[in-house]
Amino acid sequence: MIVSSDLEQAYNRIEPALVRLRSLVRDTLLNYCEVNGLAFLSRQKALGSLSEKVESGRIATWEAVDDLVAATVVVPTLADEGQVISDLGRLFEVVDVRRRASTMKSFDVFRFDATRVIAKLSAAVDEGQALRVSSILFEVQVRSAFDHAWSVATHALVYKTDNPSWRRQRMAAQMKAVCEQMDSVLLGFEEVSAKIDESEWRRVANVGRIISTLKGLFNEGRLPEELLPKDWSRLGDNIYSLVLAHRERDRDESEVIGEAIAALKEGIEGLTGNVPRSMSLFQLSMGVLSEGDMLSKRKVGFVHMVDRYSIERFPSTELLKPRFVFEQTQ
Repeated sequence: MIVSSDLEQAYNRIEPALVRLRSLVRDTLLNYCEVNGLAFLSRQKALGSLSEKVESGRIATWEAVDDLVAATVVVPTLADEGQVISDLGRLFEVVDVRRRASTMKSFDVFRFDATRVIAKLSAAVDEGQALRVSSILFEVQVRSAFDHAWSVATHALVYKTDNPSWRRQRMAAQMKAVCEQMDSVLLGFEEVSAKIDESEWRRVANVGRIISTLKGLFNEGRLPEELLPKDWSRLGDNIYSLVLAHRERDRDESEVIGEAIAALKEGIEGLTGNVPRSMSLFQLSMGVLSEGDMLSKRKVGFVHMVDRYSIERFPSTELLKPRFVFEQTQ
């Protein structure tokens, strides 16, 4: 496309600074997102996109363009938005925060609406540098996972198309309405889920029994805090799968789980302060169940993670088959 030569010259003069600015912003935010388990992307506005923005008639000065460098941080739910905004204020010098739903919008309109943080880098980044970037504003959008998916999926189909279509824009608005509703449901997830009629499902109930028992042992001081799992539901699922893998086919599931829970509780209480701290809570549970003859010594469809510490503390675990192979083959 053809763009104004004056605009092109102005852009070319600042582009080296934009490249450096994007690199600095990207490095900072990428590290932040990796630490906090958030999705991230960034971009530098191309000359063509800049030209189209200026041609829209909404931009009066060069300084008013605050998204020459832009990034997006994707949060799981809108409840996480506030923390990210606060953290951005710690990472950068925030100039403005344009929050989601801060602009006037009719109740029957569904369009792009994400929180945008306008910021700049500290002047310290320019010390000793010929290429100064601290005066250039950049934008960080904070989107929910649903909003981000909608934006990515519909942008090219609706807004970057050669053939504007009422139907396409209508469809995009309908999809945005669904995403907005999903975000609202997530914000009130506990309250909404409490209104769902519950159906009995043995696996969920039995995993809950396992977790409740182990939590009780922590509350009683039988287990040290170092053994707290990263994810209770995953731990409960893993112990459940272990026990069921060793179950005799004609045995009732809930009965077997009940026996395993009793053996687990009795075995851990019997350690009387001598709880090994060189293994995970799952390995401890597996060792206790193995010593309590709750795990058959026949080969089952469950790969047991038995390391040398498990065998030293619970010798019977050496007989569990199959076992995870710690040595790399290549």
